[in-house]
Amino acid sequence: MNDVPALNLPIRDRQRIQDAAMPLLLIRARLCAERSGSQHGVTVEQFRTAVKAQARVTELGRMSDELTAVAELTGLDNTSCAEMAQRDERAIQEGQRMTGLFDITGGPASRVEMLLNARHLPYYFGFGPVRLKVFDRRTVLLDGPPSIQTPAIMLISRPEAVQAAIGYIEVVKSYSVAVQDLSPAPVELSQRQHAVARLVSEGHSDSEIARTLLISGRAVRAEVAAFSEALGAQARFAAGVKYGVLICTNRAFRDAATDGLRAPSQ
Repeated sequence: MNDVPALNLPIRDRQRIQDAAMPLLLIRARLCAERSGSQHGVTVEQFRTAVKAQARVTELGRMSDELTAVAELTGLDNTSCAEMAQRDERAIQEGQRMTGLFDITGGPASRVEMLLNARHLPYYFGFGPVRLKVFDRRTVLLDGPPSIQTPAIMLISRPEAVQAAIGYIEVVKSYSVAVQDLSPAPVELSQRQHAVARLVSEGHSDSEIARTLLISGRAVRAEVAAFSEALGAQARFAAGVKYGVLICTNRAFRDAATDGLRAPSQ
């Protein structure tokens, strides 16, 4: 099984997303440290098994008119991924407004392919280091306090936590690509375009790519523009995501990508 080679964001972009998560993490840390009995606007629920915890999270989702989630693709198996898509489709048909932002960094290709088959759903691929759910823009769901050994969730309705979560979500979404905009159909690229595209998807800067391939920075920028246009991508990041999806879903394209990076620059 092949892992997704894309979304290895440059350090600067990763840091922006991680910085956006920091206010929420600080609030969570403070609430965990202060926890003594019940707190206003904070509820901690414990469960005997992870299955029961997930069932509770699903129940909370069904009770919401609007749901936004940041999830890790590596945290889902094929069965739960398929069930999630079916559940979300039913919820949308029933009128729920929802958005699913998936961190697919290093995620299994099989899960990527499953979500690609759900292009009609409001799913996005990107980088989101902190998992959470926001219900009706009023309640944030996070993993339970680390001091609790059994599966647990934290439900926080304090305005500062909700605003911090929404701010984080907005930054994650700004670095994400809608699944409906991704196509598994391969495109024709030159060997050098394959090499440049692969390095872009791995998070390398123009100067790093130029040094690796022994070409000029101007040539790198020209090739980035060329393969982005071929992939129908408006931005460099989106082009890297699309290229990574093609690598993990199409064997012939993956072989071409490997050959392009190994071949001498031309």
